[in-house]
Amino acid sequence: MLSRSFIEYDYHQVEHSLGVALLLHPHPLYEGNMLNKVITTAQHACTQCQLSTVKYNYPGVGRTQGCFGYGRYEAEVGLALLNELAIHEVDWVIGFSFGCWVSYQLLLNIQPKKGLIWIAPSIKEGLFFEAEWPKNRFMIQGTQDELCPYATNHAFSDQHDFFFEPIEGASHFFHGQLIELREVLGRCLTF
Repeated sequence: MLSRSFIEYDYHQVEHSLGVALLLHPHPLYEGNMLNKVITTAQHACTQCQLSTVKYNYPGVGRTQGCFGYGRYEAEVGLALLNELAIHEVDWVIGFSFGCWVSYQLLLNIQPKKGLIWIAPSIKEGLFFEAEWPKNRFMIQGTQDELCPYATNHAFSDQHDFFFEPIEGASHFFHGQLIELREVLGRCLTF
């Protein structure tokens, strides 16, 4: 992990890369950071699909300067990082929980070339208006999610035409089911 300016990040470039995925971690006020095991699982899935990855700590997390910004500031920091790294196109944006809200804010400024993947989105984080949704958009949801209700997220996915991928028996953090999560992510990334 390196620090560029004030942003702590990890840019993992794979040999013969087929593109770049931006990974967005869960809520920073509840110990969410770029080393979260769901984000790490997503990074492994991307690597297996020959995708380079960028993940970063939000303001106030780790060595990233700043403070909590309700998703908007976190998205601005992500855009600044992509600019500094001279990444002009992102193929996939993958958010987990609060990271989905951050990805929604990013859609105002970038359009992923291949698609958007939300893992257990925290729909209650804000008001979602019609967005410039990518054509390919997936929602992966545990049926036993104790923080982001399955029924709420399933209804949102239907309303906004996400491909819905349930993982039977999985909790919010996919305890004991990370391998299954990685497999589902792999299917989405190679859709």
